Amino acid sequence: MSDLMPYSIEAEEAVIGSILIDISAIRRISLSPEDFYNKKLAAIYKSVIDLSRERKEYDYLGVLDKLEKAGKLDYIGGPQELMRLVNAVPTGLFVEQHAETVKDKSRRRSMILIAQELVNAARDKENIDEVISEKISQLASQANIKSGAVHISEFVSKLYDQVDARYKNPVKDGGVSGIPSGFYDFDQVTDGFHQGEETIISAEPGLGKSLLSFQMACNMANKFPGAVYQLEMSGLSVAKRQVSNMSKITTRDMNRGTMQDWDSFVKAIEEVSTKEIYMSDDSRLTSAALRADLARLREEHGICWFVLDYLALLKDNRGKDETERTAWLSSELHGICKDLNLAGLVIHSMNKQGIRENNGNQTDLSGSVRVMYDADQILIMRRDENNANVVNLKWSKFREGEMPSGGIQLVKMPGFPAFVTKAKI
Repeated sequence: MSDLMPYSIEAEEAVIGSILIDISAIRRISLSPEDFYNKKLAAIYKSVIDLSRERKEYDYLGVLDKLEKAGKLDYIGGPQELMRLVNAVPTGLFVEQHAETVKDKSRRRSMILIAQELVNAARDKENIDEVISEKISQLASQANIKSGAVHISEFVSKLYDQVDARYKNPVKDGGVSGIPSGFYDFDQVTDGFHQGEETIISAEPGLGKSLLSFQMACNMANKFPGAVYQLEMSGLSVAKRQVSNMSKITTRDMNRGTMQDWDSFVKAIEEVSTKEIYMSDDSRLTSAALRADLARLREEHGICWFVLDYLALLKDNRGKDETERTAWLSSELHGICKDLNLAGLVIHSMNKQGIRENNGNQTDLSGSVRVMYDADQILIMRRDENNANVVNLKWSKFREGEMPSGGIQLVKMPGFPAFVTKAKI
């Protein structure tokens, strides 16, 4: 296996030589000792990192002293080897290019090792679902690797460009800066859904969280493409609901073939078919498979958002404690939103206490408390005590700005699978 591993001894030596002759070079790269294939060069680089953390000089003499005290000087080839590395590089100006080569080879070696572990698991493991999920997540993290911390001025510059663009083209009255949900009162509170953020919506069973989420998805798709992962219902049932809502033909009449307005049915079919929504109802989905598919859709179709119905139905870590499992899933979903820059609307179940007490708090969410920490906003749907057709939608977490007081009211349309907003409460 070692003979097949990609590496560049020239690039690794050039990085070390550049650092030894130019003390500013270390601040322009982002490598770890593990990125070096040659273990002797890795030991030298580690001594540089240690000296830097100790705020000591890491030039030739400083590194020589550090290696000698650590008992590694003979291991790396003695003072003459260190001097050879210094003389091998005329300048430290190109350290970034050399470091990029070292990092690229390191990532490729990691991918080979992960692939080999998958091969071994395929031969030896009886149940490989968890191994597949773990390894695909590792591969995805390699594909989305970042260059490490950068100076804050880079983020401030991006902020300036973003605000400057919006200043020149401000949001008009009634508009939103994010992705509109199609529910006016909701959008006025949230300014729409925002890419890179995760929204959790929870309710007791049968209250309509799946219905509301897909209705929002159809509204978002008017201007922004997205994806829906329906793990609980079939895609056919989801589509039927939306066509019923748009055509004002009941699902019962569709099932029985007794609708009277065929033209409205065909018009609704055509309208739903043109929406930029990509949907899966594969109940075997894992978080790793979800990440991979969303990355594909983002690359091929430019999606901006996704809906997942619902969190606990992902197949990761089956057989483990539910608290531990939901903590893992929550972290994965939050990472997907952030890494792929997607707005995520994730449906999550409610615990028994939440169903019984009707409080609408973050603690009503089932599973790990990690879920409430990861989410950017949490929405709780509650039955209205005075009207069976009214559902109260309240925020129990709102990361950006002041927590909205009260909430909004949703009215379920009699006879049709749809909500409309009533008024703020």
